[in-house]
Amino acid sequence: MMIGTGVQAQVRSGSGTPSYNTHKEFAFSGDRVIDPRSDVKLFPNPAVEYLIVEINSQDLSSVSFELNNIIGNNFDIRSEPMGNNRYKIYVKDLRPGYYFITLKDDNSSYKRTYRFLKK
Repeated sequence: MMIGTGVQAQVRSGSGTPSYNTHKEFAFSGDRVIDPRSDVKLFPNPAVEYLIVEINSQDLSSVSFELNNIIGNNFDIRSEPMGNNRYKIYVKDLRPGYYFITLKDDNSSYKRTYRFLKK
């Protein structure tokens, strides 16, 4: 699997001037491109008691989670599969602040970190 970040794409008009410019983050898994922003959703954010992780990709089938605070401390995580590629992550006992949850898939070597706020 390859991961690309900060890739710039430009579409030029007939006069040769750029008419479209964007930065995109993506991952390759086999022949498909996984766009982590559209294939993984976290809610509610900010979270109070739990965080739902919804995975809308068939390529991510063997997922695990890792939880860290903003200074890098690792926390034990309790996750519960909810079906339909949704997982409930319990955050009730965490102190308020920003946290990072890393989603890993062993089958595709996919790894992506997301930030959320615990209230």
